[in-house]
Amino acid sequence: MMIKRPAKISRAVKAALVCLVAAFFVVASVSFYYSIPPGLAFTTLSKSGGYVVLSMAYNADMDDVQTLTEKYHVGYRPENDEITAQMTWQQQKGLRLLGCKFSDRASGRVRVDEIPFVYQSPDSVGLQKFREQYQPMRLISDKKTEYEKMITIAEWLGTRWDHGTDPVPGGAKNFALTEIISAGENGAKFWCEIAAEAAVKTASAMNWPARLVTISRDGYTWEHAVAEYWSNDHEKWFVVDTDFNVLYQSDGIPLSAFELCHNGPDLKQTGQLEVVHFAKPKKSLPYKDMIPYYTYIHIDMRNDWNTRKLKRGSPAGGDLATWWTKRDSMDPVLSVKKRVDDISRFNWEVNTNGIYLISCIQKNNGVDMQIGFSGYSPYFENWLVSMDGITWQEMKHSKMDIHLKNGNHAIFVKMALSGGNTGPASYVKFSVNQGLETM
Repeated sequence: MMIKRPAKISRAVKAALVCLVAAFFVVASVSFYYSIPPGLAFTTLSKSGGYVVLSMAYNADMDDVQTLTEKYHVGYRPENDEITAQMTWQQQKGLRLLGCKFSDRASGRVRVDEIPFVYQSPDSVGLQKFREQYQPMRLISDKKTEYEKMITIAEWLGTRWDHGTDPVPGGAKNFALTEIISAGENGAKFWCEIAAEAAVKTASAMNWPARLVTISRDGYTWEHAVAEYWSNDHEKWFVVDTDFNVLYQSDGIPLSAFELCHNGPDLKQTGQLEVVHFAKPKKSLPYKDMIPYYTYIHIDMRNDWNTRKLKRGSPAGGDLATWWTKRDSMDPVLSVKKRVDDISRFNWEVNTNGIYLISCIQKNNGVDMQIGFSGYSPYFENWLVSMDGITWQEMKHSKMDIHLKNGNHAIFVKMALSGGNTGPASYVKFSVNQGLETM
């Protein structure tokens, strides 16, 4: 009787088996480390790998991001990026720096070229149509501060529709602002993501920097969305939730999503967290404590969804163009998104500037100075300068030549922005002394 030998396993099958075993151990290890189910680990790893591959195909999109964001860097730029604005005043003999306040960029705390956020132009067709149809400036004509204007617009937008899940005209992120508001006013109901995106688009129409924030308790399930506005009055980002119609503050200062993420529980426990209802609640959405949902947050690093179309997997959009952070108490999160835990970077400043001393030469019982203004803004128009208490003067150029006599002086600078807004003021106070040496 002939005994048949087992068929030999081909090399391809062996390789496949090895890969399967390796994949099994990778998924099992990731599942254990991140404390997530194996199915979620496998799905997330596969998705991340797909994004990496597709990002290579659409890498040219990042060149567009660099071109677009480069325009937000306005004014004077020192040849050496390591030289801060304060250093230029401290290094000059014969000058004594008495005090200063500069932007994070000018102070060396944040490199603005590392902020790849792309802002929607307020001149886009859809936002122009919104301004023409709804005349938002009339709603805020009696408000004195920019912050009051922002809250008034948020109140108006938060009462355009009830909470629900009706179909979105044009689809999420691609909807026209006028169409979504019109649909809401005619009885359509929309959920948090639509409310947040509409709030971002409305702010963009008003020349206000805004961004979309997603919050979650586990880092994998997107449970709520809010908008954040940049306040020139408070010089910070703050949450605007036009679904629950609330914002949060502590000691009268509005709080950002980053602050709610990392400090929210402590502020709540010590009684320092205040929930401000800027509009009446939606009928179908009673208020609930959302602080636990800020355990994990991420921000979409763009708000020009309607005008810059990107393909799925582009590194200029989606997960690869998203920043996230989480509370220390939370388990590790498996994600291809970029983790940013530095508050100065996550909450980058907008519409702020620095004042650089370019040159200083003794002359006629005083000094001849050349000063440079440098800033970051998507809405810059020109500079406003005040010297020694004199009324603000408009300047088109980013360099100014002045002669100052010996004594104490103060220079204040801020940006004039499109839409009639102005940015926060920077200043430098110093004393000019005799015997000054040329740099």
